[in-house]
Amino acid sequence: MKKLAFTLAEMLITLAIVGVVAAVTMPLVINSSQNQRNAAALAVAISDWENAMAAMMSADGATDLTETALYSWMNEEQIDTDDMNNEQAKKFTGEISKYLNVNSFFVGMDKFYDDCIVKWLNGEEYNTYYIDANEEYIVLTTPKGFAYGVFIFHGSQPSPEKEEEIIEAGGSLTRSIGNIRIDVNGKSKPNTFGRDIFFFRLSTDGMLYPYGGYDESMYVSQNDERTWKNSNEGPEGQCVDFSTSYGVACTGRLVENNFKMDY
Repeated sequence: MKKLAFTLAEMLITLAIVGVVAAVTMPLVINSSQNQRNAAALAVAISDWENAMAAMMSADGATDLTETALYSWMNEEQIDTDDMNNEQAKKFTGEISKYLNVNSFFVGMDKFYDDCIVKWLNGEEYNTYYIDANEEYIVLTTPKGFAYGVFIFHGSQPSPEKEEEIIEAGGSLTRSIGNIRIDVNGKSKPNTFGRDIFFFRLSTDGMLYPYGGYDESMYVSQNDERTWKNSNEGPEGQCVDFSTSYGVACTGRLVENNFKMDY
């Protein structure tokens, strides 16, 4: 007689197989969805910041961030973000808040992530690299859930000869005013470099240039050695081999790939 139905044992085995497959694939699907949401959020966060910088320069009749009231105040007071106290940070935040919707601020990224575990892309827990720099950032949070770690500096710029070399090679970043870290979902997980925390260099024209990108590499070394494809050394290294990548340079890969997180 022809068999018309599954036995109970066959059904249980089938359900078990489906369960195993679901257990394996569902986390991958969830992670992929989260990665794409974070990538899309980064595009918005960049736009919000650059629009705020453009508005600040427009209000001050400036074409360069070094000509704004904020930068002038910091110069006059001889203040740098590595030695800001709470009152100075409050004044700094108040000036930024005229152009960027800010909820709160923290003096130091270590204070912002005080109760969080932050990781490199390769899964290792955040180590001592950049720990001192953590204290140099003013962290601004926004209603959209973004956290901007802002470090403004008054350091030297490339020589005119190097600027000319950068331009001739097709680089757009020739002068920088600071570093920006963007956490697109604040203190929420995964708190991982290259997944929801991203690194940028702030140009004096208010634009953000990603670490690991061509322009940032040209600015620093006048060649493409620091790009996400080529660099293999240290936390600012490549974004190709994820078993060793720290994730900092993945910002360049993400931006250059039109905010598609394919890693």
